[in-house]
Amino acid sequence: MDASIEDTHPTITGPYVNKVRIVATMDPIPIRIARCIPSTISNEECHHLAVVACRNACIAMDVVRQRLDSKMLERYLKPELIERLLTFSKLLHQSRPKKGFVKDELRHMPVVPQQIHGLLVGPETYEVSVCFSIGESHYWANVVLQIEHGRWRCSLLDIG
Repeated sequence: MDASIEDTHPTITGPYVNKVRIVATMDPIPIRIARCIPSTISNEECHHLAVVACRNACIAMDVVRQRLDSKMLERYLKPELIERLLTFSKLLHQSRPKKGFVKDELRHMPVVPQQIHGLLVGPETYEVSVCFSIGESHYWANVVLQIEHGRWRCSLLDIG
């Protein structure tokens, strides 16, 4: 008996809303996934990719803040993205005051994810927006994941 692709991989069209615990010690945060196209990519896979994008965005912010080494992102980000993060880090640290609340908050407070929004825009492109806070300040990261050589890989990561 031959099963068609449609039989084994149902097409999913609707939104997906849930909560996810990114860090074991934190409360779960909201995650919302929408689709621009019907897709056979499951909600579970979209959920997993959004969590991976969130973790990468948080690690990237810690790389920019010079709290973590950029080598932690080499598996997930293209080399040119890591170079952009390192340039951003250099510019940020040259322009910030050496002392004061803003400098201390940015340097020492943890990155705390607040919410995740994923959007499947094509069969091989998934965009994720992550809101996170550092102390009293809120930031957004935009992450684009694309299939490259059969696996999902970050092709854009922008923090602002």
